[in-house]
Amino acid sequence: MFIRRRRSFVLAIAAVGSVLIAPSARAGKIYWVQSFEDRIGRANLDGSAPQVFPLFVSDPIAIAVDPAGGKFYFIQSFDDKVLRADLDGTNVTPVLVPPQVFDPIAIAVDSVGGKIYCAQSFDDKIIRANLDGTASEPIVAPPVSLDPVAVAVDSIAGKIYWAENPGNRIRRADLNGSNAETVVDSIFVADAVSIAVDGGNGKLYWAERSGDRIRRADTGGFNLNVMTLLDAVFVSDPVSIALDLTNARIYWAEAANSRVRRADLTGAGVLTILPLLIDPLSISVDPTPSPTPSPGAVVWNSDPLSPERTTRSLRFRVQTPVTATGTPGQDAIKVTMIDLQHPIPANLPQNPPPNLTTFDRRLNGLCVDGSHAGHHCDTNAGCRLCAGGSNANRVCTTAGDCPDGTCPAGGTCSSLAACTAAGEMNGCARWVGKPGTFYEAQGPPVSGPYKAARLQCTPFYLNWIAETASGPITVVGAEITPSSEYSVQTYAASCKGAEAGCTDVSTAVTMYTRRSGDVETPFNPPATSAQPDVTDVAQLVNKFKNVAGALGKAIAQLQPNLPDPNTNINVLDILAVVDAVRGFAYSFSGPCPCPSLSTCGNTPCANPTVCVGLPLANGGGQGATCVKTCSGGDNDGDPCIDNTHCPGGTCGAGFCRDRCGRCTP
Repeated sequence: MFIRRRRSFVLAIAAVGSVLIAPSARAGKIYWVQSFEDRIGRANLDGSAPQVFPLFVSDPIAIAVDPAGGKFYFIQSFDDKVLRADLDGTNVTPVLVPPQVFDPIAIAVDSVGGKIYCAQSFDDKIIRANLDGTASEPIVAPPVSLDPVAVAVDSIAGKIYWAENPGNRIRRADLNGSNAETVVDSIFVADAVSIAVDGGNGKLYWAERSGDRIRRADTGGFNLNVMTLLDAVFVSDPVSIALDLTNARIYWAEAANSRVRRADLTGAGVLTILPLLIDPLSISVDPTPSPTPSPGAVVWNSDPLSPERTTRSLRFRVQTPVTATGTPGQDAIKVTMIDLQHPIPANLPQNPPPNLTTFDRRLNGLCVDGSHAGHHCDTNAGCRLCAGGSNANRVCTTAGDCPDGTCPAGGTCSSLAACTAAGEMNGCARWVGKPGTFYEAQGPPVSGPYKAARLQCTPFYLNWIAETASGPITVVGAEITPSSEYSVQTYAASCKGAEAGCTDVSTAVTMYTRRSGDVETPFNPPATSAQPDVTDVAQLVNKFKNVAGALGKAIAQLQPNLPDPNTNINVLDILAVVDAVRGFAYSFSGPCPCPSLSTCGNTPCANPTVCVGLPLANGGGQGATCVKTCSGGDNDGDPCIDNTHCPGGTCGAGFCRDRCGRCTP
């Protein structure tokens, strides 16, 4: 009579150094075992196309993939066997059986050395054998190893690692078991249940079940650079981890939540890929690269009444394109300034908008006279606007373009070179930086958080498809000005470091910002002749008073020149709306040079007055700003006012930046 054993605390994952497998026709896969349901399955690395193998297995508790050999290995706890199968689940054969192995609890595969390693719970030994099960031998035994529950192999350094529980330490030895030593002790390890190693980068990862966290350390010494990579905010009851070194990701299984999640090796981009996986006790990854994914498709709601059309931000999503050939990858988002500060209807003649033409990219010409004077043009016809009628203030070529109105004659389109500002990159363009979570009001969140990112001078690559899956990203920056036009597109990971001239980019999407002072949702629908009115002012007052149902900050934000998602709307915003009604110019200036002339940390400060009159030699100049930033946590490096804006971190000391809030290391 056999009695099934249920181990709720044991599991294992193998990480084979940083061996990269050559691309093949197979897409990358994640494999798992479900002990409670006696299942083994796999899916694509994004969780798509899941399948359960039609295998008869009993109480599987651990799995390890050997991509080079085209096999996966698993422990069947019911009868103390280690078996293997082809990657499609066929050709199941025993590899280790009693008395070669007894009470196996964890396995790891060394594809380079052609060995399988197995930890045994009954006698606290670690054994190894050839991949076919021959030449099995014990290599580590008590007192060198006590209660091993997880093993991993670093084939680059020639080391085997194991976690001891309840001993609360991680040890390693040479592949033959010699030269054993402790890498991380109980000061930093508690209830470790799974480990993985990145030999190429000298990193060790482990999951702590009772602590709801995944930690990391360097492999070059004792307790070296130990840090928490993912805490309880993202991890709950982790039972297994696996590394995908090809795509720089870590995967983990959560027993309590019956799911598998993943993140970048930086801890960013957390995403649930398998949400309904009962009892996923162990996972392993085949990192064989998938076909190169198409860059994400930018999606923007162009409806004039859409909350995604804002005054001083761009709000959009990034989605998987229909033509994608692989799983979503790392993209960078480029925002090109096309036409800045050309409000319709025009400001009063004595209050023209700021001249930001040197930052406009699509400049075949500039109207020097005519009804469209000061605006951009391709031909002389582009310098004429309809006078009166239903198409008033729209570009016209003939009278037929202006029903019930006229198309004035005249207008000269002069030649003008495109964007020659010193230090500009990629032709008057900026890149979307690291996103953070911000709140609608100071203090405890009352209206809920939203995600925002600031424009910066250099590309930032992230899985933006996952980042915007739950809602649009709000992009802010001094370059995002009212009454302006932008082109937004994504650059695929293949462009990294060679963005100029890269063709692996998405179709550009043209976006527009609202007029200065245009903040009330029903404003000006759908004509182009009306200006902001009292309803806009009332909405801002309601926001200022924190009235329920008032405008969201992303729509209403008008100032300051340093767009800080943590800064509440104030009386200056109300004044800006009133001025817009009166036909005054937008009162805040636009872009700053990239890179900044200000040196990061050069001038410490505690309040904005310290930066007033900062010498231009220090990179400040008129409008230099004191900015505090978060240290640690989800919003690390983002502007902050107090600790409320730095979940998981603190709002650190400030220092002077240029008037756009930038500085250069």
